[in-house]
Amino acid sequence: MTAAYQAETAQRSRDLLRLHLLVPTRENASPGAFFNFLIHKAVEGGWTFDWTAALEYWGDLARTGMIALLGGGEARHGQALFILTAHGHRVLSAQAPSPSDRSGFMAALRRRAPSADPISLVYLEEALGAWHAGLFRATVVMAGCACERLILALAETVRDVSIVPFSEKIAKMLAPPKPAGASLIFEQVRGALAAVAEDGRVAGDLADALDRKLTSTFEHTRGLRNRSGHPTGDAVSAEEALGVLTLFGDYCAFATGWRDALMKLT
Repeated sequence: MTAAYQAETAQRSRDLLRLHLLVPTRENASPGAFFNFLIHKAVEGGWTFDWTAALEYWGDLARTGMIALLGGGEARHGQALFILTAHGHRVLSAQAPSPSDRSGFMAALRRRAPSADPISLVYLEEALGAWHAGLFRATVVMAGCACERLILALAETVRDVSIVPFSEKIAKMLAPPKPAGASLIFEQVRGALAAVAEDGRVAGDLADALDRKLTSTFEHTRGLRNRSGHPTGDAVSAEEALGVLTLFGDYCAFATGWRDALMKLT
C-alpha cells in the first residue's frame, strides 16, 4: 500500500465521517454503531475504511466541542449517546472550511494548492494544533513561520530562473553561512514578481493581486509573529490568531500559484 493511497483513504474516511454526522441516521445511536456503519459504507464503495484516521478526527471534533458525548451505558428512551452540536453543525456545513475543523481545513488547502511547499504545511499544522489548544501566541509564531517559508520557496524559484537583476541578488541573499532576513528577501521576491507581471509573462489574478494577496498578508502575519515571538508579554487574542489562520489559505494558494508559474518559465 503506497503512502499516497494511505493518505487518500485516510481523507476519504474523515470525509465519510463528516458526511454522516451531518446526515443523522438510526445508526447514530452510539459511537460504536456509528463507526460500524461507516465501515460498512466504505466496504460497499469498494475501499478500506481507515479506523485510526477517523478515530483521531473524531477525537479532534469532540475536543473542540463539535460532538457532545454521553460516556458509558446504554441510550435511554431511544436517545443517542452522542450528537453533533450546533457549533459542530455550523463548522462542518460551512462553505469555507474553518480552522476549528483541522483535518477539513488542511484537506481544503491541499486541494487549492496541491504543490504547496511541504515545509510550510508542517508549520501550519503546528499553528492549527496550537490554536486548538488555546495557545494563541504559539499559533501566530508558527503561522508566521509558514508564511515566511512560502516566501523562501518563492525566492529559491526566482533564484533558479532568469529574472534580471533579481535572480542574482536573491542567490547571494540565500547563500550560506548567513542568509539575509526574511523582510529583505521578500522585497526582492516582490520586485521579481512585479517585473514578470509587467513583462506580461504571467497574467490574470497572479499579476493583478500581488500586493493585496501577498504583501498585505505577509506584513500582517510577520508583525504579529514578531510581537508574539519576542518576550514582550503582549497578549494575542483568539480573534487575531484565527484571522491569521483564515488568511493563510488565500496566501498559500497565491504564493504557490506564482511558484508554479515561475517554474513554467524555465
